[in-house]
Amino acid sequence: MLNKRTKLLGTFAVLSFFLCAKAFSQNQLKSHTHGTSNISIAFENNVLQIQLNAPLMDIVGFEGKPKSVKQKNDLELASAKLTNWKSIFQFYEGLCEEQKVLIKKNHEKTHHDHEHEKHSTEDYSHSEIEVFYEFYCTESKKLSSVKIQLFKKFSRMQKINAQWISDTGQGQKFLDHKQNTITFR
Repeated sequence: MLNKRTKLLGTFAVLSFFLCAKAFSQNQLKSHTHGTSNISIAFENNVLQIQLNAPLMDIVGFEGKPKSVKQKNDLELASAKLTNWKSIFQFYEGLCEEQKVLIKKNHEKTHHDHEHEKHSTEDYSHSEIEVFYEFYCTESKKLSSVKIQLFKKFSRMQKINAQWISDTGQGQKFLDHKQNTITFR
């Protein structure tokens, strides 16, 4: 009975963490800073979940919905890079296998009213890309750290606000191209 209760409380903690991270990322969309992304990591019961929220400008060099063929191609290429998790995450001392990768593009509409022309126009001035990764780690007790290699793939990215929670604790720190490893143990 205690084991079920512990698992239930753990699951609740992980879900609470991601709900808080989701609320944080939604607030960030309204006032995101180019060059700064957010990453949330939860690790429990052999399941590792990573959520990345990044300004679209940092990933593809433009905001809003793609308008040209080149922008559409750039967005497809970026999505392919983000889906290829092996080039983004390097796990140390743990064996983790991909369960799923989900990509979502978010566009915030802003309205501009023109007094002299009695109409308003919509502009997509803030856009983000959200990526959710889930892994199953067979040797979870050995997983000591994860290296985030997004800076090599997306040169406009300057820093990542990283938050994590695991069975050994929780933490937060800013990552950059030199300091890009999160240590769990």
